[in-house]
Amino acid sequence: MVLHALLDGHPEILQVPHTFKFYDFLSSHPDFEAMSGANLANAFVDYPGHAALFDSLKSVLLNGRVGISRDVHVLIDKTSFRDVMAELLPTEGNDARRILVSVVLAYSWCIGVDPDSARHIFVHVHHGAWLWPQAVEGPCDFPGIELSQGLGWLRPERLIITARNPVAQIRSLEEFVRKAVESPAEWDGWEETYMRLLVQDWLRVELAQKSGIDVAVVKLENLQADMSGQLDHLCEWMGVAPQSLHLKTPTVFGLPWWGDTYSTPSLKLNPPKAIAAPSYRNTKHFFVYLGAGEVIIREGYPAMKLFDWVLRYIGVPLLALLYLCWKDDAVRDWRLRWSRLRFVFRVRKRHRKVLASFRASPS
Repeated sequence: MVLHALLDGHPEILQVPHTFKFYDFLSSHPDFEAMSGANLANAFVDYPGHAALFDSLKSVLLNGRVGISRDVHVLIDKTSFRDVMAELLPTEGNDARRILVSVVLAYSWCIGVDPDSARHIFVHVHHGAWLWPQAVEGPCDFPGIELSQGLGWLRPERLIITARNPVAQIRSLEEFVRKAVESPAEWDGWEETYMRLLVQDWLRVELAQKSGIDVAVVKLENLQADMSGQLDHLCEWMGVAPQSLHLKTPTVFGLPWWGDTYSTPSLKLNPPKAIAAPSYRNTKHFFVYLGAGEVIIREGYPAMKLFDWVLRYIGVPLLALLYLCWKDDAVRDWRLRWSRLRFVFRVRKRHRKVLASFRASPS
């Protein structure tokens, strides 16, 4: 969402200024290619996961965070959106790309954005399980329907991946769970789900880079240290004018945005903080590095002590044995450690298969 807010209002970029799970919608309507434009527009507006797109009070990203005084309530007229989207789509022969373009154009029309100068559509797909569903292991961000299509539905021309120091990510997800989940009894379960998503997100960085899609990795730490420089570089990669003066303050709908409801309100990115090195004594660090450490290190983040050496000369099996045997009061349940190890080996096996498919068919 941060990049959406920093690129908000750029005349060459059309976007829906909110995260939404487009592929959740498609997977919930597997017959979408046979649906008429009117039925697709009705289904999109009525889809439960889209409530926040039309009412900022229902959004954890926007509620109480828009406007100088943080009191702006944004409502998108559903009837107008529905009518425009239906008019843009034919009565038959629809596909994922056409549906996505109609969504962005209808939303732009509703908020008064002129699409004539736009060169790109910028969409936050939230995680990336839809890209290579065959690589997903365990819980992901889909509502129970296994995708068989993935990139067959919609292959992006370019991908922007936001990255963050994994130690900071782990700390952040712990804080997020404690704020977002009311029952302390559920904290461990939610943290485990997010940890496994985190491992797969990092592995997906490598899949994206080797898939043949043009990829840019934007590090949060670099944005914090040099926002203007990083945004200018990103705009150059996208082939659009930098617009640096406009891009310095996060906005949504052209109004100041104070960050999501899980963070301290601020119109600026927090300055980069000193982050402790990953430690094999922390089982969460160990788990994430065991699952995706090579990718993390290759992206320039610190290696866990001894991890790189052991991985290079002895391999993942020894690291797995060390993880299983390591004494740490934070994880007393051996069944959890064993479950994590099984997850790591399964997800890495799936990962290797997808990489092998790239080599067999680079396109």
